[in-house]
Amino acid sequence: MNNFVTLKKCMVLILCAAMIASFTACGNNEANTEKSNLSESANPSVDKKIKITWVGWSSPVHDKGEIVKEIEEKFNVDINMVDASDGAAFDVKIAAGEVPDVFPLDFSKYQQFIDDEIVGEIPYEAIEKYAPNLYQAYQTEVPTYMDLTKMENKNYGLVVPNPESGNFRPLVVWRGDWLEHVGITKVPESLSEFEDAMYKFTNNDPDKNGKKDTYGLSESMMQTVYGAYGYLPTSWTRRDGKLVYGAVQPEMKEALKVLAKWYKDGVLTPEFINGENKGGDWSIATDFVNGIIGVTSYADYLYWKPAQSAGDREGSNIMEMRKTMPDAVDKLVYGKPIAGPDGKKGLSMRNSLQGRFIVFGKQVEKDLDKQARILSILDYSSSTYEGYMLTRYGKEGIHYNMKDGYPEAIAPYSDWNEIVKIGGGATFNNAIWLPSIIQKVNREYAWGKSLGTLQSDGIMNEVILPLPSASKYQAEIDKIRSEAYVEMITGKKPIDYFDTFVANWRAAGGSVLEEEAAAK
Repeated sequence: MNNFVTLKKCMVLILCAAMIASFTACGNNEANTEKSNLSESANPSVDKKIKITWVGWSSPVHDKGEIVKEIEEKFNVDINMVDASDGAAFDVKIAAGEVPDVFPLDFSKYQQFIDDEIVGEIPYEAIEKYAPNLYQAYQTEVPTYMDLTKMENKNYGLVVPNPESGNFRPLVVWRGDWLEHVGITKVPESLSEFEDAMYKFTNNDPDKNGKKDTYGLSESMMQTVYGAYGYLPTSWTRRDGKLVYGAVQPEMKEALKVLAKWYKDGVLTPEFINGENKGGDWSIATDFVNGIIGVTSYADYLYWKPAQSAGDREGSNIMEMRKTMPDAVDKLVYGKPIAGPDGKKGLSMRNSLQGRFIVFGKQVEKDLDKQARILSILDYSSSTYEGYMLTRYGKEGIHYNMKDGYPEAIAPYSDWNEIVKIGGGATFNNAIWLPSIIQKVNREYAWGKSLGTLQSDGIMNEVILPLPSASKYQAEIDKIRSEAYVEMITGKKPIDYFDTFVANWRAAGGSVLEEEAAAK
């Protein structure tokens, strides 16, 4: 210790001499000293038990859960799991200064939490040193997103890759038996073919029950109509190299004209305003599963996966259909987005990130031992096969078995909430699921990739983090857009109202966001 103090005094004397000689040189030395602080204070002792307050991706988690205990023992830490399942209550705790050491944070709150000094810096040097596997994966698997967490040349978070859904568009699912019943032998690909199918689904009794009680489509497949004209209403995409907002592009007027006609003719379900899910499990396309509509693109592809072998768990929509119309399951047909008059097509394609960053409380910024321990846990649980399997699925033979090369949960741990309770799921990896790991262990991901079409014909929103003025204007302009679209589709407003809508949207702040997006 005395040697360290003497060295520190010498450094101070040297810096002071440099300051007398040159103000600029002093500034440079200070910057270099700050940068080297990490390496000087590194190599924390794992012999000392550290207390960590931790929020996982999902809640609640029991402090004494079996996987929690495994992590505590391996890293010599005492973990207090913080329940953030009640978002409002969690926000109150944050406001009161009860900030956990590590927690996921929505993109929309990221800048504000930095400005309010709620979260602290996580230097890239620390990530590289204490989470080397994760750092390397970031460099090779999601390199384009590394800088998203930087603010004024400091890094405050960890990006969360989303390989299960990222770079995938929704699956277009058709009732194959309905197509057969109305005499259609080829899955529709063009807008005109699609329109023909929608009218026949509505008027030709596709379910053969003798009643006129079916429709062609609902909310999710309205998106393929917009995409057939080149844009999606809620996405920022490029036009002539510049980012533009889909809802106000002139081509949307033509898409709205088509949808208004279908609504008037009873082809588009009048319940489209309420979406296709009618409560309960959010992933269920209720209107499709209950035989009200004949085509859907609701929910991610993994919720439509049929069994790949005996005993394989099926997607939630397949399981639900087996209860209501089992004969229809084997007749399901997977299609593509519909091509418009100019050949354009597309459904929303997610980027490769979840909607949150992993951040550390401000108090961790100066506690380098704790920072290092947290990063080591994240590295192990997200970026090593052993750690990922433990922290996602638990222990083999107790919580899961391997089948056909993939983990299969043992009841009751097939229920996500049950595995989360003991510290599994996305508790310690915090949903940092890397493509290199997922492709080895996730049967749904392998099935989605095997279809060979879900990573094409997508339209990706190119604005990932909220625009600077979004907090001021977004809610109001979204309301203007939503109301105007519904009124034009349902006939309460003529299609020519589109131009008035665009003017109103821009006057309410849309023009400000357009300027900010155009600068990207």
